[in-house]
Amino acid sequence: MNIKIGENIKRLRVNKNITQEKLANHLQITYQTISKWERDEGYPDITMLIPLANYFDVTVDELLGTDAAKNEVKIQEYINEYDRLSNIGYNDEKYEMITKAYQEFPHDWRIISKYIDKLTYGEKDGFKSNLDEIQKLCEDILDRCNIDSIRYPALNTFSSIYQEKGDEPKALEILDKLPHIFHTSTNLKAFFYNWGDERRLKYTREAINEFIEQSIVLLRNVILDDNSLSMQEKIKGFQDIIDIVKLVYGEDKYCGFMNYHLTELYIWLGNRYIQNNEYEKGIECLSTGLDYAIKDDAIPYGVTKLEGIFVKGVIFDRKNVYAGLKCNGVKRELDYIREWRDTENSIYADVKNHPKFIELFEKYEPYAKECK
Repeated sequence: MNIKIGENIKRLRVNKNITQEKLANHLQITYQTISKWERDEGYPDITMLIPLANYFDVTVDELLGTDAAKNEVKIQEYINEYDRLSNIGYNDEKYEMITKAYQEFPHDWRIISKYIDKLTYGEKDGFKSNLDEIQKLCEDILDRCNIDSIRYPALNTFSSIYQEKGDEPKALEILDKLPHIFHTSTNLKAFFYNWGDERRLKYTREAINEFIEQSIVLLRNVILDDNSLSMQEKIKGFQDIIDIVKLVYGEDKYCGFMNYHLTELYIWLGNRYIQNNEYEKGIECLSTGLDYAIKDDAIPYGVTKLEGIFVKGVIFDRKNVYAGLKCNGVKRELDYIREWRDTENSIYADVKNHPKFIELFEKYEPYAKECK
C-alpha cells in the first residue's frame, strides 16, 4: 500500500490555510515534526491519526491516502460526464451534476474550475450575482494551485471580475500574466525537434490547426465589429476567411470542427449578400452553410483525424466540443434564420417570400433534430 500521509497532511494544511506552527501547537508537538512528516522523513504516531483526521475534518483513510485511488476514479467519472453533457448541450444537467461533485470534492482543483463555470454561466446573471464566491474560488486557485491549465482560466475569470467592477487597468494587468500566443506548448514543440524529425511535422500541423482556429474567430470579429467597412468589404472579408479555411484544411477534405466555422461563415456571408440586395447569392450561401452544418452534425462522438495536407493526421476529438444547445447544428441555424426572418425590420424582409428562401426551410427541415 502506498501511504501518502505526508503529502496529504501538507495538502490539507495548505487548503485550510494554516502554518506548520499552528498545526503543531494544536497537536502539542514541534513544527519541525510537522515538517518531517510533510517531507516524508517520518510518520505520525498511530495515536496522532485520529486527532489529525478530526482537525482536518477527514477520515483516517483519507488522511492516509488509502482511498485516494477510489476518489480519483469518482472524480474522473464526474469530469467525463460533465464533458459529455457539455458536448450534447445538456447544460442544466451538467451544472446540477458539478454542484454535487463540488459538494463531494470541494478541494479538487479540476472540480472547482468547472464549478466556477457553473456559477458564471449556470443561471441568469450568474456572474454578477455570484461575483464574491467566484472571486474567492479564483483567489484560492491562484494562491495554491500550481496546475497551469487550471490557473489560466482562473486568471481570465479573475480579470473579468475586475472588469465588472470597473477597474479596467487591473483587469488588463491580470491578462498580461498569461503567456503570449506563440508560447503555447504545441507551438514550442513545433520548433523543438530538428528538421526531418517526424515529431516536428506532427507538432507543426497541430500548431497550425490551433493557430487557424483562433485566427478565424479574430478575423471574423474584425468584420463584425468594424462599422466603417462597406458592405462590399465585409463580403470580401468573409470570402477571404472561407478561402483561408479551405486552403489550410483542403477542398472537400474532412476538416473536423472547421465544418462548424464554415457553417457560420457562409451564413454571415449570405446575410451580407442579402443586405447588399444580391438575394440569390445570399440564399445560395445560406444553403452552403446549412450543408456544412449537416457535415458537422455527422461527425461521430470520439476521435477522428483531419485530412488536409497542412493539418493531416491532427486529432479532432468531438467530445471536447462544448455545445450551447441540445439541438443539432442544422436546427440551431434554421431557428436563428427563422427568428431573424420574423423580426421587425429584418434583413430577410425582402427575401422571406422569395421561392428559394422558402425552399431553404423545406430542404433542410428534415435534417433538423431536437437532440444531437
